[in-house]
Amino acid sequence: MKKITLSILLLFASYSFAFADTEVSGLITEDTTWTVENSPYILTSRVGVDYQVTLTIEPGVQVKSNAGGLEIMGKILAHGNSSNPIIFTTLDENPSWYGWRGIVFDHDREAQESWEGSVLEWCEFSWMFFGVTCPTSTMRENPILSITNCTFSNIGYSGIRFQINSIIQNNYFTKCGSCIVSGNGGTIEDNICENNYGYGISASSEIISGNIIINNQEYGISSSNSLIFDNIIFNNVEEGIISHDSTITHNLISGNSILEFWGMVILFITIIF
Repeated sequence: MKKITLSILLLFASYSFAFADTEVSGLITEDTTWTVENSPYILTSRVGVDYQVTLTIEPGVQVKSNAGGLEIMGKILAHGNSSNPIIFTTLDENPSWYGWRGIVFDHDREAQESWEGSVLEWCEFSWMFFGVTCPTSTMRENPILSITNCTFSNIGYSGIRFQINSIIQNNYFTKCGSCIVSGNGGTIEDNICENNYGYGISASSEIISGNIIINNQEYGISSSNSLIFDNIIFNNVEEGIISHDSTITHNLISGNSILEFWGMVILFITIIF
């Protein structure tokens, strides 16, 4: 009997350790890894990643907050996988969109040099005002952020609002204020935007291809100076595509309530029906 009791106690001790909360606040000033053993990580106030510092987040980690956001001045490497995504969500038992600001990339030039190579892969974002955002617009030659295979749901404003060269690929957006705002030379490819409260994609100087944009409450795509091709844009409340000085080819556009298409473009084999 004593041996059985000891085994049970050890089991509970192991279980408690594996799921112990780790509270985080303030500025991270050296390279740091958030591990699944110490998950969930609770942001008790705004948390910053300092210039030239890398925050690595392991697959399966949960990050929760109802205050501030995760501000990136250095680099973030969040590599989840299909079996063990990284979760960013609220701490509130009664969630709302206004609990916290998600991941915010600081807008000054020194920070932009530090960001290059940042990755958000197989992450799930929910119940926050922004998912991933940068409050500036700057031209850069190379992509500085890759966001792939992520899910954005119940986001109050924009799932992704990042107007610096970036790769936005294979993500899923639903129940967001809007899906993607991007610009300045990046790629928006193979994303799904459905059943959102606002628009699908607003972008400039981008490659926009292979996206499925359906059943949203505003327009499908609004863009200028972009290449827009191989997209499916169905059943949105406003226009299918609004564009100026873009090349638009091989898209399927149907069932959008106001206009299928509006703008000044170069149009070639875009199917509107």
